[in-house]
Amino acid sequence: MKKTLKIFVPLLLLFIVVFYFWASAPNYSESDYYYTKAFDSEINYSSKDTLRIMTYNMGYLSGMTNNKAVDRTKDLFDSNLDNLQGLLRDLKVDVCCFQEIDFHSKRSYFVDQLEEIAEENEYPYYAKVINWDKKYIPFPYWPPSQQFGEVLSGQAIVSEFLVLKNDRIVLAQADNPFYYNAFYLDRLAQVNLLHLGDKKLLVINVHLEAWDARAREEQANQLIGLYNQYKEQYPVLIVGDFNSTPSNAADPYMEEETIKKIMSLDGIRSAISDSLYMTNESAFFTFNSIEPYIKIDFIFYDENKIEVIKSRVVEEAGEISDHLPVLADIVILD
Repeated sequence: MKKTLKIFVPLLLLFIVVFYFWASAPNYSESDYYYTKAFDSEINYSSKDTLRIMTYNMGYLSGMTNNKAVDRTKDLFDSNLDNLQGLLRDLKVDVCCFQEIDFHSKRSYFVDQLEEIAEENEYPYYAKVINWDKKYIPFPYWPPSQQFGEVLSGQAIVSEFLVLKNDRIVLAQADNPFYYNAFYLDRLAQVNLLHLGDKKLLVINVHLEAWDARAREEQANQLIGLYNQYKEQYPVLIVGDFNSTPSNAADPYMEEETIKKIMSLDGIRSAISDSLYMTNESAFFTFNSIEPYIKIDFIFYDENKIEVIKSRVVEEAGEISDHLPVLADIVILD
């Protein structure tokens, strides 16, 4: 027995070490983690007076099954993709910023969701950044068979306007054990500069930490730095899933300063203003999509250079995702 253990234990340890390094290793090089595409060789410098902007954590089209240990059929993803395509057509969105979009993942049947959305809706430009590139993710905890298979996911923008810049900024990491972070996604700010004919617009598309308020506050500090870097040169939008509720929310997600920090920036306002939000909080909740109870998705803008004409939560998106999108019509000021 002792002899068997002497052989078995080192072999087990070797297996664990080899598996850890294999499972946590990426499938792609870091140079592949950001990419911009134009469908036309002829550059479109189209210009419009009013732009329709949307931000949407689309939960890789898994609907309310996101983050649940359940089997998902391809029909679910196909149906949700069709519904999203129709939503974008009906709303006539000029620029849409996505979070939790899959580019080539087993969990969503290896469909490049960004490519499908851009082609079907004839967006001439898109840009993506990858925040999750793994062969194995130890979730759901059961059954283990669902933990294996490539995941390639991240954030993206589809645009009617030429994308001049697509930067991938890695934000502060949550305070997790090293072996947890080895399989965890990067939290990113995707920085895109759009050419609007005679004007330009800088869009910062974010997906902040979900579970660690301290990390979110540090990520907010990084966003403040990005805003200050660009605010003099360009009109700036900061959009996405902030995993944090408004500072005046009646029932905050956590006691923290994330949104308060962002709103303290000179000129920064929420497209859904605080005063409007307080008239009827529940009308502006973005999570979850079946029984919304908190607002964690935002469009922030620089009021010195941008005017918001109207804004709302897109309730008709339904259960395409576990989030609801936020929509705003904006004008770039002269």
